[in-house]
Amino acid sequence: MKQDFETVVREEMAWLSAYVRRKLSHGAWEDLVQEIFIKAFRAYDDYEETGKRRGWLARIADNTMKNYFTRQAPMPTLSLDLPDEDGDTLFYLAKDMETPEERMLEQEQIRQILQIVSRLSKTQRTVFSLRYMDGYSVSDISKRLGIPEGTVKSQSYYAIRNIRKELGISEQIRRDMMTCKEYYDVMLIHALRLLTGEKKKTAEEHLKTCKACADMVTALKNLIPKMQFGEDTTFSHFAILFPNEHLWLTGCRSYFPDYEKIKRYMDEHDGALPRGTINSGSDDCFELYNIYDEKGNALDCEVYRTKGHIDRVPKTLPYFAKNLWIYETFYMDWHGFDYKESKEAPGLFYGSMTNNLGVDAKSMLFHAVPKEAENIRIKRGNGVHDCSTYKFAYVDRYVADDDRIRLDYSFQIRET
Repeated sequence: MKQDFETVVREEMAWLSAYVRRKLSHGAWEDLVQEIFIKAFRAYDDYEETGKRRGWLARIADNTMKNYFTRQAPMPTLSLDLPDEDGDTLFYLAKDMETPEERMLEQEQIRQILQIVSRLSKTQRTVFSLRYMDGYSVSDISKRLGIPEGTVKSQSYYAIRNIRKELGISEQIRRDMMTCKEYYDVMLIHALRLLTGEKKKTAEEHLKTCKACADMVTALKNLIPKMQFGEDTTFSHFAILFPNEHLWLTGCRSYFPDYEKIKRYMDEHDGALPRGTINSGSDDCFELYNIYDEKGNALDCEVYRTKGHIDRVPKTLPYFAKNLWIYETFYMDWHGFDYKESKEAPGLFYGSMTNNLGVDAKSMLFHAVPKEAENIRIKRGNGVHDCSTYKFAYVDRYVADDDRIRLDYSFQIRET
């Protein structure tokens, strides 16, 4: 049975004090023991009693003492402009500065960065710390956390971007190669074979060096032909989620019975749409990468924000038709649709996905499942598509304007 934390402190104080004293040669151990217990208290809700409490405390103690010894040593400095061996922007640790004044400024900058890091999401904070403080490679972090390398790269990117934003530093843009984030922007239209020219060439060069992105687009190319849309006069919609990357890809096909009237208005107003013709809405946890029409043209949108919601209205449409597809890619800064592992049955995972369009529609939801997943059981939905590099649990049905479509399922991953 898990004891209350006050009992843990009382029972382990003598042992932890002796553990810390053995590694310190001066009187700072008392302060460190107090700091260790404070960190343990903050993490105690996530601790599961397995009979290895001292091992858990020892790990917290070791990390705390490591940070303590780092604070006693000259603080490293950070340069914010160099790419790493994976081609992603990173913070580079440089140890020598010219003057004491420069070193003082750099130390202050590091303190600011660490404060910002403490406010990042748990995943971003963990990936950033392992990558840029502990020096682990992308591959090592992937194995250590049990997540794909593409997720490590994307979470590293978002951590750096958020830190830069708070520091007021504009990111250096590299034109010679495409990053994973830049590929996410075009991945759906690439899978739809709408990407052309130099951008297509750059995207395909990226796929030669990034297996994570290559696996996702391969799965999309296999999935898209399996989709079954409604009649031409029916609003059709699909949403595809890659939970590990938090990528939400959507397509909406609208039917315009008054197409001729709208087209005349556009011709008279330099391609501008009548208000209310097309509107893209989402919760504010969805961060838009880009929005495209069915010819692969990127669309410039007016953005309207209300509490908890964002509406995006295209300013103009380079192409307009009676039946028109619009495609969007989002980063979803929310963990509600992540896989959740069962505490009672390790290796058993649950997945879910919901959506409410607010219109009568033919709607489809697809939740990406690791290709090694077994025993996929659909609790609420239609079935599973095997798309080579991923499988997709899915739900596919007609919905009313006030109807919420939902997918629930489970799967197993066998330990290797």
